[in-house]
Amino acid sequence: MQTLLDAFKLALFNEVKSRAFYHRAAEVTRFNDARVWLLSLAGLEEDHAHAIARRVGGDGFAEGFDPCGYIDELQATLESVLTPEEEAIVLEGERSAVFDLAKSMELTASEIYHAMAEGIDDPDLAQFFFSLSRQERGHYEELLKIEHTLSLVAGEAGGA
Repeated sequence: MQTLLDAFKLALFNEVKSRAFYHRAAEVTRFNDARVWLLSLAGLEEDHAHAIARRVGGDGFAEGFDPCGYIDELQATLESVLTPEEEAIVLEGERSAVFDLAKSMELTASEIYHAMAEGIDDPDLAQFFFSLSRQERGHYEELLKIEHTLSLVAGEAGGA
């Protein structure tokens, strides 16, 4: 059985991994417009990680656990946060593949947070995870819009 601390650690891992993914994708993309959006998404994921860390620290249930230190540890191992397959997708620079992976990551995070919320007895904590789930779903929807906008811009450039 997963403990609440395990759930928070998983949530922190997801946020750090997403941040690392967006930063790495922004580094290697050939598209300046995509770089701006990717860095914006990286910032949102970092904000989520810190919100989770504040919640873990504020609840007092994780005595002896340093959520900010845990984030630092995860960020120090960014090379191992992305799988070799994910790293290859990012390095290849194919925009549609990067967007597909990013959308998948956001939907997965949304589903994980939703499941966590449903498994928690504390109503305030459940609401916290439901809120994270909605935010990740919002990231997914934002990625759809960005992808659509970029494809329209690419289409216009190709038609000119």
